[in-house]
Amino acid sequence: MFICRFRLLQPRTLGQMELFNLQYKSPEELPNTVPARLRYYRTQRSLLQSQVAEYAGIDRTNYNAYEHGINYYPLDVMKKIAEYLKVDLFTLIDDYHAFTYEGQGQVVRDIRGGLNLSRRDFASLFHVHPSTVKDWENEYTRVMPDTWRRLVEMEQGIEV
Repeated sequence: MFICRFRLLQPRTLGQMELFNLQYKSPEELPNTVPARLRYYRTQRSLLQSQVAEYAGIDRTNYNAYEHGINYYPLDVMKKIAEYLKVDLFTLIDDYHAFTYEGQGQVVRDIRGGLNLSRRDFASLFHVHPSTVKDWENEYTRVMPDTWRRLVEMEQGIEV
């Protein structure tokens, strides 16, 4: 006697995938968020969260959190996910994460220099200690999303 084992897929999950695929027929229709992009490219390839998580070397519950929105997506994990989904890393991430991955320190220095402000004066605009600005510039500390939005506004010349 042979016993065959088959992995059963939960109908609820497939229904959600189908609804998501019907809602967004192309990447251009997606909201500009990392969770929406992750979910779109995963569902387009008919992959389960557990498959993507396993390839990326993270737990499925962590990957689930990625698709529901967290503040920060580690670069090494996002590179693995992009590779597995066969898309460019910058296709998956939003502007904030591109900023944190590609030289936030130089951008902060450029904005501060463009305003001709000392670290202390710049720090007072954000209600942080001057050492925090130094940490941002040296990329020891990640700029948080709300601060990033204010930096973008400053860079565009909008009064904060």
